[in-house]
Amino acid sequence: MDQNYNNATQEWPGAFGAYKPSRAAVRRSLGTLVWLAALDVVVNIGLSVVFRAVFGNVAGSSLYDAGSIIISAFFIVAQVTVFLKSVRGTRVELNEVYDAVKPFWTRMVLLDLLIVVTVVGGLILLIIPGIYFALRLSLAPYFLVDKDMDIMEAYKASWDATKGNVKKILGIIGVYLLMILPVITIVGVIATIYFTFMYAAVYALFYECLKYKKPDVAKKSS
Repeated sequence: MDQNYNNATQEWPGAFGAYKPSRAAVRRSLGTLVWLAALDVVVNIGLSVVFRAVFGNVAGSSLYDAGSIIISAFFIVAQVTVFLKSVRGTRVELNEVYDAVKPFWTRMVLLDLLIVVTVVGGLILLIIPGIYFALRLSLAPYFLVDKDMDIMEAYKASWDATKGNVKKILGIIGVYLLMILPVITIVGVIATIYFTFMYAAVYALFYECLKYKKPDVAKKSS
């Protein structure tokens, strides 16, 4: 087991300190994650082009938006699965992903819709509540996949687990923003892509840390 993983799960190393264990996890299943990222881009671009060509710009855009929710749910489950296994020391091959996704795909679509409704509702209220809701619900996909929870169980588990930890999530977002800053140069674009990709397992690490600290939160409801 990776020592960086042990340290990160037993004691949250901070948003900056999480970079190394995240990088180690991403490298462990690098080929699979690169393929998933590429497929995500290709499928979404392909759907957008096809829908607009067949149904026109307005109708095509609406149909694409509806379809993209279903597609994005697939890739969310796939990536969450890979990140969780990778931070736990297991390499994941691409041919393992589809079978791992099937049990959760429909639930993830519905969970995404529930989160979107919650966040948009909060944004309509005064913007700040929407941002707060998004932060508190950011771990819901991890609970759904890792603990085979239903939609409301995962929703509530994320809300409970992130109580008192919003500043840590803001720290993660802050690191992402720092990584994005170099995009003003060509070299910076490459650096941004590299660092944000290697940091992509950070939420899986954060989830593991909270699960270690609050084991009852991560327990599947009976």
